[in-house]
Amino acid sequence: MSVGDLLRDELNNPSSQAGAQINACIKEGELVPAHLVVGLIEKAVDLFVNQGKFNFLVDGFPRSQDNWSAWETSELNLRVDIPFALFFECPFDVLEARLLNRGKTSNRADDNLSSIKKRFATFEKESLPVVGMFQQMQKLRAINSNRAADEVWAETRMIFC
Repeated sequence: MSVGDLLRDELNNPSSQAGAQINACIKEGELVPAHLVVGLIEKAVDLFVNQGKFNFLVDGFPRSQDNWSAWETSELNLRVDIPFALFFECPFDVLEARLLNRGKTSNRADDNLSSIKKRFATFEKESLPVVGMFQQMQKLRAINSNRAADEVWAETRMIFC
């Protein structure tokens, strides 16, 4: 499950009380408050478990120490084991070009140069320390994603096989 997709689904839900706050965070390249993200993940996990699915890959979480702290204090943490974090390493200039290219067709509010630069700054400040935390726990699987997609996919598949 993609946390970004969960956030966009919530943003597009007319009965959502958190939609405006999520929208503001996304446009500014900021992280959505951790309690909202954990709540959306919990709702999605419960939905999947009710469908008989018990293994999850969560894309885009945790992105900050605040996210991790909210996870650790959630009820969901007692039910879910996190064997590792998967981290795709790539230089910012390559990522910027990829995101700007995606922005030509994505219609996403955050696929513009201003938002991308804010997202990179947020990533350096908030997310890299979490990557380091998973590395210290020996629960980090890092992949160089500055290669052809089929090469990255082949290495990613090996981690799960």
